[in-house]
Amino acid sequence: FVSFISLYNICLQNVQVAAYQVARGTSLVFNVSLAYFLLGEVTSPRCLSAVMAVMVGSMIGFLDRAVLSLFAFVTGTLGAALQALSTVYTKKAVVHYDGDSNKLLMNTQFWAIWFFIPCIWLAGEWDAFGLL
Repeated sequence: FVSFISLYNICLQNVQVAAYQVARGTSLVFNVSLAYFLLGEVTSPRCLSAVMAVMVGSMIGFLDRAVLSLFAFVTGTLGAALQALSTVYTKKAVVHYDGDSNKLLMNTQFWAIWFFIPCIWLAGEWDAFGLL
């Protein structure tokens, strides 16, 4: 959770919001792929055609060098892959919380708070807490 949020923020620091959406749009591709490989979920042909359309759109967006840099694309795409991995493992882990996704969400958020603190400090944003 913390890693994909951090990578998305790094991506947003380097590109415009439209280009960020291009890189983030690849999360659908990763979601479908990881759900198949890690959970054994089979996706319908209609969904796969939609995923192909997203992939083509991402490739077209990536070709516009005036809008998107390679670094931003890598961080955005890696963030999308980690977001998809988080989503797939959330589906897998919810059974350990009696099927209650709210309990799992609360647990994830609790730990994310503690993992974000070193990230905020390393990014040099610690002074921003004084503005709150």
